[in-house]
Amino acid sequence: MNGINTIMQGIVAEGQSQQPTTAQVFLWQPWQAEQVLPATDAATPQRWNELQLVNPDTSINKDLVLPVQHLNSDNTTWLSFLLLFVLLIFATVKAGWSKYIQNLFQSIVNYSTAERMFRERNYSFSHGAFRLDVVFYLVFSVFLFQLINFFRLDFTAGGYTLYIFCLAGTFVYFLGKKLLYKYMGFLFENTSETSEFLFNLNNTNRVAGMVLIPVVALLAFSPFSSLKIPVIIGILIVAAIYFLLVFRGVMILLRKQFSILYLFLYFCTLEFLPLVLVYKLLFDLVGKFN
Repeated sequence: MNGINTIMQGIVAEGQSQQPTTAQVFLWQPWQAEQVLPATDAATPQRWNELQLVNPDTSINKDLVLPVQHLNSDNTTWLSFLLLFVLLIFATVKAGWSKYIQNLFQSIVNYSTAERMFRERNYSFSHGAFRLDVVFYLVFSVFLFQLINFFRLDFTAGGYTLYIFCLAGTFVYFLGKKLLYKYMGFLFENTSETSEFLFNLNNTNRVAGMVLIPVVALLAFSPFSSLKIPVIIGILIVAAIYFLLVFRGVMILLRKQFSILYLFLYFCTLEFLPLVLVYKLLFDLVGKFN
């Protein structure tokens, strides 16, 4: 290195008296970049090709505010554990009764499959069916809980307490609906048709519980501020499955040669009237708490 410095100093000295050659310029440029500048305000000299470290506290503008994206507030700890529990139950059903799950999805769109399942009533699937019932009540209640938070319906209860109310309300609604169907079937002496319809009701509920799992998970853990799309998807799924159930009930009763007027009164009493009552009850409760 000292020999190179001596040669380059000679080149500089010669360059002061005459025009340097191209080879001398080629050797001079990298050598000049390595030279040390005299220190100005620092104790350590600094090279031209060396990066300078700065203090971020003195170089960053204090008024600069970066946007912060917050996760949705619904993904509380209890909800995370609840969804994990639901996934574990579903995993056990998927591992032990995968054929039953396939038949369930086929039964809601294929009447012959549903009729065959109703005739056979394979009790080996009863454990899987019970677990899917648990999944439905847990998941559907979570979806109701998320809808209440999304539409900002004010209740005195909140968090897991509100979810307990949603779970209890869902259970009482479907239990009361099934008891009412059985009573009407006994009253009008059509218990076999009622049993077949309730069998299809249970099947659609189990399918709804499985399909709503990704929807409620997206609503709980989505990093996006707007949740309109998953909410709309969830509502459309529930509405589509519900109308498939009503259409299945119409098919069951028409095959038994029920009159159209009797069919209309039957479903208005047992399907649409309870929904109207629940709708009115919810908004009366909201108006009372506001």
